[in-house]
Amino acid sequence: MAELHTITKTTQSSDQSEVCHSSEIVTNQKADVRNEESTFSKAIRTMTLVCVWISMGTYMEINGPTLKDLVLRTGSSYEDVTGSVSGRSVGKFVGVVIGGLLTDKFGRYCDLFIAVSLTVAAVSVSVIPWIHITDALWVFYLFLGITIGIIDIAGQRIVLVSWKERAASPMHIVHLGYGVGGFIAPLIANPYLAVTEKLVPNATNISNSNFSMIAPLIANPYLAVTEKLVPNATNISNSNFSMISTTLIPTSTIIDVKSPSRIEYAYFIAAGIAVIISGVLYLYQCKTLRSLSHKNKGNVDRKLAKSRKWREMINPASCADGHLLFGSLILVALFLKYFVYTACDRMFSTFIRSYSIDQLEFSNDDASYLNTIYWIFYAVGRFVGFISARWISVKFLLVVESVCLVCVSVGLYTVGTFSQTGLWILTGMAGFFIGPIFPSGIAWGDLHIELTGLAITWVLLGSSFGGLAFLRFGGYAYDHLGDKAFPFMLMILSIAVLGADAMLTALSLAKNRLTKTKVDSSTK
Repeated sequence: MAELHTITKTTQSSDQSEVCHSSEIVTNQKADVRNEESTFSKAIRTMTLVCVWISMGTYMEINGPTLKDLVLRTGSSYEDVTGSVSGRSVGKFVGVVIGGLLTDKFGRYCDLFIAVSLTVAAVSVSVIPWIHITDALWVFYLFLGITIGIIDIAGQRIVLVSWKERAASPMHIVHLGYGVGGFIAPLIANPYLAVTEKLVPNATNISNSNFSMIAPLIANPYLAVTEKLVPNATNISNSNFSMISTTLIPTSTIIDVKSPSRIEYAYFIAAGIAVIISGVLYLYQCKTLRSLSHKNKGNVDRKLAKSRKWREMINPASCADGHLLFGSLILVALFLKYFVYTACDRMFSTFIRSYSIDQLEFSNDDASYLNTIYWIFYAVGRFVGFISARWISVKFLLVVESVCLVCVSVGLYTVGTFSQTGLWILTGMAGFFIGPIFPSGIAWGDLHIELTGLAITWVLLGSSFGGLAFLRFGGYAYDHLGDKAFPFMLMILSIAVLGADAMLTALSLAKNRLTKTKVDSSTK
């Protein structure tokens, strides 16, 4: 009986083992299904963020093709208007700080933060074309800056947490949306732009009907020193004024508006896109909160919902596995990189249309198409980055992009100052290499340290300061030093971008030494 009991017990144990093994297989299969569903969910969420970036690119870059119209509407200079546009950099400074704190403490509401930001942006964009005071214009660009700061932090944090070490390609495809939006913006704006013409600043033949504009200059007793106004006119008859010297015309340019500006329609379209996408994000937030209420769902959302302590949020060591020195150096280098990169990006997208008209006498339509070419290649560059980041290390891509940008900027400073064909080609190349730099830098940073909400905040603060400092300075230089100041500043800024990437590469190579020093000292 004892023997029979033992055998029976052993048989039962074997059966139970097979049942447990079968249960384990079923559990693993269910886990695989959940993982597939999670991957699909992440892909859908990433594509939603692409649409968000498209909207952001549209309403943020609409100011580039409409810059001349804003100057006309406000009756001010390029310096004043670009100074107002630079308010978005101040706003981005505020926005990234708010966004960093919110995403680290209330990460489960990232979709809501993005949706509210898009709603605020839609209202601000709708109002901008009706404002004729540059100080008030600055305030609404401030609001726009706050929205892009929050969207940048919340959106990029979602991508980094969702995809982890595979975030390089998704980061490029998300930022590709901004390039698509920038490409759409000139197409939306072009039908509503003012058609202007310079009033014969270099004319050698002025008809009698137009003499009423210049007659006061001859008759005015306060302009008795005629050598300054008419240095070459030695014989002017009273009956025929058709041969007046060109220097009789004042040196300041007179603009004749042939067709009035209707840019409010373009701004309304940009605002409408933001409203539609914000509605999608409001619905997505409801889905996110429902998924968090189930134990077996919302794995990515639970990572976002993790709340950090204040000490962890502000300590660079928490981003670099406890290595304070390495984490601090990486964050400082990324700050400098985005400071000069954003200045370069904003300078090009803001001034290229005006530069092509003023320096190379492009027509209004051709100048708008040139701006469109820039954004097409800007988006193409990010798409190529999305593809190449799957097989090529982002460490290598970072250096290649900045080296090529320097070469293009040198070409703009030389060939781009006198050749229309050269400017077309170089503008496309500039967009191709400027576009992928931003996502490549973020992906590079997350590869070396964990980019938490406040870590991304710190990086984007460099971006805010760069746009704030150089956009207004660029407007001042354009007004006072001439339009050729534009390619010169681009060349200097692109060289600075290369220098920042060289610093990042050196830190990457020295990572083992820096972190090993920290480990050894703690061991002792």
